[in-house]
Formats: sequence, structure tokens, C-alpha cells
Amino acid sequence: MRKGISAPLVTAVLTFSVMSGSAYADNQPSPAPNSSAQLDAYKIALDQYKQDRDIYIQAMRDREQQIRAINQSFNQAVNKASQDAKAIIQVTTGPEQKTAAANAKRAAVANAIIARENAITALGQPPLPPMEPVRPPKTMNTMKDSGGGKNRR
Repeated sequence: MRKGISAPLVTAVLTFSVMSGSAYADNQPSPAPNSSAQLDAYKIALDQYKQDRDIYIQAMRDREQQIRAINQSFNQAVNKASQDAKAIIQVTTGPEQKTAAANAKRAAVANAIIARENAITALGQPPLPPMEPVRPPKTMNTMKDSGGGKNRR
């Protein structure tokens, strides 16, 4: 019994929804785009984008090189602190001297961390990538009937 009622109901709903959707028209027709001017503007913007992208890539390379140098000096400072602490611990006999050497190592590493963070902060924010220009929409060429084929209706 349910199947018999639901099929006509679904058909009626679909019919009214299709008919109501076609009753609305676009109130504001889209203006015909000036494709030549838009394409020229896009090409100019694309050339500028490529130049900006090259500058951005070079800026990022420079920043990465500076960060590598900062990290290298950080690693050298930590390694020197470790070597100094090992040398002192090997020579000393008392636990107080060994503790003092370990504390000196921790302080040197902490200073190296602070110096590294300050150096990276001094670099500033990384450069922002340029925005790629939006390609203008393609214009639809109207296809004219060549007259050679059959018209289907």
C-alpha cells in the first residue's frame, strides 16, 4: 500500500521542483568581457608574479643560509661546552668539581640556546610568498550552424 502512494507523490514533487526551478531567470545578465584587455592585464600580472616569485625564492634561500650559519655556530658552542666539561671531569677527582663542570656545561648550553633564539628572532619574519594572479575566464565562442549537418529537433 505504501509503494502505491509514494510513487505518485515523488513524481509530483519532482515535477513541481523542476518546473519551479525553470521559472526563475537571471535578472542581471553578465556583461560581455573584454577578453583582449583582460588577457593583457593577466599577462602583465603573471610577469610581475614571476619576478616576485624569483625574489621570494632568493629571499628564502638567503634566510635558510643564515639559519644554517646560526645553527652551525650553536652546534659549535654546544660541542665546545661538552668537550670542556669532559676535559675538566677527567682531570678532577672530587665530586664538587665534577658537579661544577656539569653546571658550567649546562650554563654554556643555555647561553647558546638563548643566543640562537635571539639570532633567529633578529632575522625577522620569513618573507611571504607572492599571490598568483587569477586567470581571466575563457569566453565561450558561439558555435554557428555550418549548414552542412542535419538539424535535430
